[in-house]
Amino acid sequence: MKRNDQTFRESRVAPPVSAVETSSILPTLSLLRDSDMLAVLPSSVAHYYVALDAIATIPTPLRGRLAPYGLILRRNRRITPAMQLVIDSIRAA
Repeated sequence: MKRNDQTFRESRVAPPVSAVETSSILPTLSLLRDSDMLAVLPSSVAHYYVALDAIATIPTPLRGRLAPYGLILRRNRRITPAMQLVIDSIRAA
């Protein structure tokens, strides 16, 4: 069972028959506009596009959690001050 299916089951919502996965909001918005698809978005992103009247929301709480993540850095590349700031921010969160 995929982790996403488990999240749907725990939330008592049937998993989708088919799915499109993208990390970009622009294709997501296009698919939402041009189809009968649904999308799971962070509430801050959804509220922003609702305020623009680009999408509507369906209040369905999902109890899933994101899996842990890590940082991958190149060995032979110097870390710039901007990169260090991002790294420190991620590690602090």
